Amino acid sequence: VAAAAIGNLSAFEFPDDSRPSPDFITLELCGRARYQARRRTEDGILQAISLYSDAIERGPRYALARAGLGETYIAAGNYGVLPRREAFSRAEAEAHQAIALDANLADAHAVLAYALKNRFDWRGAEDGFRRAITLKPSYAQAHHWYSIYLTQMARLSEAITESRTAIALDPLAIGPNLQLAAVLLMSRRYEDALAQYER
Repeated sequence: VAAAAIGNLSAFEFPDDSRPSPDFITLELCGRARYQARRRTEDGILQAISLYSDAIERGPRYALARAGLGETYIAAGNYGVLPRREAFSRAEAEAHQAIALDANLADAHAVLAYALKNRFDWRGAEDGFRRAITLKPSYAQAHHWYSIYLTQMARLSEAITESRTAIALDPLAIGPNLQLAAVLLMSRRYEDALAQYER
């Protein structure tokens, strides 16, 4: 399962020669962590935190592991595994450390943007989401989170566009599909929203 997770997730491609190269065990730990985090259960999220922490201990300069841990803390806050303030504070700290290691890591900028959004730093959040998408246009999670931000800003047509982009990039992801249905409903496009919910 871990090997399949690594193979199917572009986030865990081997880095280029300009970045510290993690060993196979570190990559495997990250792949297992990603799989557990995507279960979106309390046990899965806690296991992911532990696995990412092990990966960071083994490869402390592997920025993607820190970004993954930050994303998992966001899930911990959103799903009530940890208190939201604590979870998003930890996510922000991991994102800053990841960016310090690799300033061009889209995953880290997206995590930081989401954390900033949740402490109402709207300008910082938008800049972060845009930076993440510029660095990695194929990063579905950044488009999804940006759609949530745009919805909070009442920029619904832009939110719909970002959700559709996220779905095109990751059609089976539940979050972007539910987000699109919700934004369509808020836009009073009731038939479109119903059709999206039924998919």
